[in-house]
Parts: sequence; C-alpha cells; structure tokens
Amino acid sequence: MRLLSQSIGKPPVIIEKMVSKWLKICVLSELIGVIYICFIIQPEYNERTKVSENALLPALVTERFSYHQRISNFLKELRAERDISDYIEKQLLAYGIMTQTLRFSVTLPGFNQSGMNVIGVVRSSRSSSTEAMLVAVSMTEKSLEALAVTLALATFCREQIYWARDIHFIFVDKGLAGMTAYLAEYHEHRNLFLQSEKLSFHSGAIIGAFAIKVEGSAFDTMNIEHNMVNGLLPNLDLINLMAKLADKFGLVPEVFNQGYQGSWWDLIDTTSKAMLSQAFNEREGLHSIFGPYGIQAVTIHAKSVVEGHTSLTDLGRICEGALRSLNNMLEKFHQSYFLYIMTDIRHFLSVAYYMPALGLILFPLLVLIRMYEISDLLPFFLNPTWLP
Repeated sequence: MRLLSQSIGKPPVIIEKMVSKWLKICVLSELIGVIYICFIIQPEYNERTKVSENALLPALVTERFSYHQRISNFLKELRAERDISDYIEKQLLAYGIMTQTLRFSVTLPGFNQSGMNVIGVVRSSRSSSTEAMLVAVSMTEKSLEALAVTLALATFCREQIYWARDIHFIFVDKGLAGMTAYLAEYHEHRNLFLQSEKLSFHSGAIIGAFAIKVEGSAFDTMNIEHNMVNGLLPNLDLINLMAKLADKFGLVPEVFNQGYQGSWWDLIDTTSKAMLSQAFNEREGLHSIFGPYGIQAVTIHAKSVVEGHTSLTDLGRICEGALRSLNNMLEKFHQSYFLYIMTDIRHFLSVAYYMPALGLILFPLLVLIRMYEISDLLPFFLNPTWLP
C-alpha cells in the first residue's frame, strides 16, 4: 500500500479520516452497492439483448427439415434397442455418414469410468474442412427423444450441399466424462487420468457448438443453459441466436428456468441465480467444458411447462436454423459480449454496468486492510516449548 502513503511514511489525511470512520464507510459503501444493483437490474436501466454479428442472420432462413416419420422410426427402434451405441453407429453408416467410435477410460483416486462415444461427421462440400460445427447429445435411456432428433438431423445434413463447414455429431457416453474425452483427443490435449483412442476424422477449429436436451415429445419452453467451467461464458450472440429461433417456432426462451419477469422479485431471483451459478455451478450440461478450448457452446433444453405444442420436428428445425446461422459466419464469435450477467432472456448487464457495484461492495476490504496495516499489531511469538 505504498501508493497510499506520503514520502515521509505517513498516510495521507484522507486515508486517516477514512480509517477513523471505517465502520460508517463500510456500511455506506455496501448499502450504495446494493442499491445500485437494485436499480441496474431493472429493464429500463440495463441493455436489451441483440444479435451483434450480422452474418448470423438469425431465424431468417426457411428451415426445410421435415423428417417427422424418420424421427418416429428412430424413436421407436431406440426404445426397443438394448445396445444404443451400436444402433446409432449402424444408422449413421447406413445413411452414408462418416462414423467412428471413441473408447475412453477415466482413472482417478476412488473413481473409475469407461465408455464409448459414437461420432458422425458430415463433410463440407464447399470448403476444405478447415472449420467445423458441433452438435452433442447424451447417449442415455432418458435422452431417446433427443437422440432420435439428432440422428434425423444428421441424415438431413448429409443430404444438403450448402455446408461451408464440417458438422460433427457427438453421441456422448457417460456425460461430461465422454465429452471431455472427445474434446481432449480432438485438440490433442493429454491427461494422465484420461486415456482414449485416436480420432480418425479431424476438422479445423470448432467455431460453435450446442447440445440438445429434451423432456417429452411436445414442448412450450426452451431453457438456454450457458454457464461453463471456471466462470466462463459463451459469446452473448450464441444465446441470442437460440432465443430468436425459439421465438420463431413458438417456444418461450428462458435462462435459469426463468421466462417472463413479472415483478422486481423475479428480476432479483434470475440475477442472483446468474451470479451464483456462474460462481459455483460448473457442470450445467455437456456445453460446460467447451470453454477452456475456446469454443462457444450452449445447451438447448426443450420442455413443457404448461401445455406443449411444439413437436420434435420443430426442434429439428430449430437445430437446422442454428447450424445454418453458424454456417454463415465469416469468422469466430467476437462482436458481442463475453462478460455479462443475464437478468432475463431479453436483458443483460454488461461488465461496464456491474463493475461499479462490485467495486463498492469490495471497497470496505481495502479500508480494513489499510486499517490493520497502520495499527499496532502484537509481534508474533513462538514458544520454544511448542517445538518438537
């Protein structure tokens, strides 16, 4: 704290006054910080979400995915199938999609797990596979609807000729462990606790990804999960893209399972969930571990809250629209924010808005540090009898 001291070694007068009234200053600073937060979370005092990357062209294309019968057939066969991974591999191969499996094992003290991912790659017909997009889905009995939609989407994408980037469809075994195994092997990131096979199919940088999660077969709501490990967040444009697509197909987009904000308490609830989940919830979904690899990713969670009216086919169209928007991008996500707090699906606080509140809340710590620095502390004394 030398910068807060004069050349003669004494603290400035203003610092001495602050220290002498430290209790009032601490209480006042905290109070102002809380009041400031209560104001800026209101829609009229923060920013409205918008798509900053014009090349995304969100929800403007005419989606042509219409494989309702194919989804139904896949779903019926998956329910009767014992070996889901083997069935998925055979179906991908049958539709001419480049397919491989990735066996992996995780070895940690008190924890051992092994599994096998199934990977399908749709090669771009208009470029040299220098970039890619990724779609992930968990390979569990509770995710049969999501698996059926993803399979049908993969076969649809295989039949199109306008893709400028490769599309990787990852059918993930063992949740985050399987997703970690794939990303680590794809980026040749070696871990002592993780062993996996070599990948046969590679593309370039993955510019965007999303995971699919489904509850039931008819929906009215789509929750957009976006928190990643170590407090990382995806580019805000990706969240806005998914919200636009949800609006187009009659779904209510949400963040933190909070849709319409009817009162100030709803805003407080959503904002507090945003801050707490960013700080403590690192395993929100398959998208959570994409952040350390510089990949922007979210999970779209389709569910029914009141009365479902949107079908699995519409969910497939939403996924198609997301892929076509990512396909249009000229470069990686960079136009919108990476540091923000969502107050609701339509509004957010950028870093410039919430940093003053953070400074006010943390300011008492600086005062207390200075107070202890200039106080007379007792010297440390170690009794020789305490030593062995």
